[in-house]
Amino acid sequence: MRSNRPSPQWILFLACLLALCPNFLRAQELYTHSSEQPVPNRQSDQIANVSNHRFIVSNVWDDFQYLASQPDFYFVMGGLGITPELFKAPLKHESIEITEDWGPSKFADVFFGGGEVVGDGIFPVAVSAASWGVGKLAGSSRLSKFGSDLIRAQAMNGLFTVALKVAINRPRPSGANYSYPSGHTSSAFTTAGVVYSNFGPAAGIPAFALAGYVGLSRLQEGKHYTSDVIAGAILGSYISLKLAHKEKSQSHLSVSPYDANIGPGISIRYQF
Repeated sequence: MRSNRPSPQWILFLACLLALCPNFLRAQELYTHSSEQPVPNRQSDQIANVSNHRFIVSNVWDDFQYLASQPDFYFVMGGLGITPELFKAPLKHESIEITEDWGPSKFADVFFGGGEVVGDGIFPVAVSAASWGVGKLAGSSRLSKFGSDLIRAQAMNGLFTVALKVAINRPRPSGANYSYPSGHTSSAFTTAGVVYSNFGPAAGIPAFALAGYVGLSRLQEGKHYTSDVIAGAILGSYISLKLAHKEKSQSHLSVSPYDANIGPGISIRYQF
């Protein structure tokens, strides 16, 4: 007999909504402003071009500092990290209901087969490289910016996804390691968030629907539990939407290497 108590998956899902709603609004605001036709200004265009030509990897450290300076970053990461411990007993007995419901279905195997490809980390990297390259060749700053934003967001998502996987080390339904959170799902939702912030709801909503398809494919194939997929969706959506707002925010935290007389170290500054 099923219990009427809310499952940890739904508690995690509600936390996802609370954490992501402000970021969706900010991403929409950012897209609206970027869609407005600016007044021609040769000097500002030159400054923008210099910024866009910065090597992509050089901005990854800045992205990390920006995320580390945001209070809600610790709420999201802390919540995702502590959830498996708070709900240790129910998560230990979490079933793979979707996989069991489908059973040996050839149709489901074929239908969800694409999720393995779309959610694989190589797919968004290829898309970002192609977008950035084509944008540069075609002179489309919007397309090259999308490629740059995507590769940087995927770098941050990969870093924190791996960190959570290693720290929690939850067994997969198959018995393998590193189930929580789902890396394919976090990668797909990261891509969806970047699409949403760059091209608006018309492209972003279908992108999030495709990311949901990737999450379902991980369940259908028995690779993850439901809570793994929800956690991946939270992480990928948060990182991509938060970084989209970076351009309009000023980081108060500064972390940089420091070479003192007594030896090398790290300088940490926080502006109140």
